[in-house]
Amino acid sequence: MSDEKYDTTEQREFAPPAAKMLAGRYMATRIPTLKPAHDKVANPIALLRMLNLQQWLFFLVAFVAWTWDAFDFFTVSLTVEDLAETFGKTKADITWGITLVLMLRSVGSIIFGLAADRYGRKWPFIINNLLFIVLELGTGFCSTYNEFLGVRALFGIAMGGLYGNAAATGESSFPSLHRADS
Repeated sequence: MSDEKYDTTEQREFAPPAAKMLAGRYMATRIPTLKPAHDKVANPIALLRMLNLQQWLFFLVAFVAWTWDAFDFFTVSLTVEDLAETFGKTKADITWGITLVLMLRSVGSIIFGLAADRYGRKWPFIINNLLFIVLELGTGFCSTYNEFLGVRALFGIAMGGLYGNAAATGESSFPSLHRADS
């Protein structure tokens, strides 16, 4: 607010509060804004035909990286009983490794997101994929439960870093007119 509205400091300190909106009035003004816009959506097949070879390759690299990430994550989820037997632990102990992966994804997204902002997306994406491959293979060579937890924790960081870079790489391969941000 500008200072011209008040003559003295006292008037400014004791200004009446703004009128409160009743809940019913609030709902009446907000519900109509929830209706989605009816913008014409372009045919996705026509959009895909616009991609050149390089754009397709960028999109496919991101898609394969993201798919392989999901594959490895669910491979551990589907082999919980076998892992519990291998390490002599309960199924609940093994699922702690899954929890670690999920908890540390945000750490990986911060680390690799900052690296992508600073150095560009290409090299953090490549390094992230290489780290991802090493950790994925490393999970299979764990001989103790603590090694398993350590590798899965690092895998969570790699998994979190992969999501953002893969999504940005895949989306940036599309023509700018048809990206989600335009």
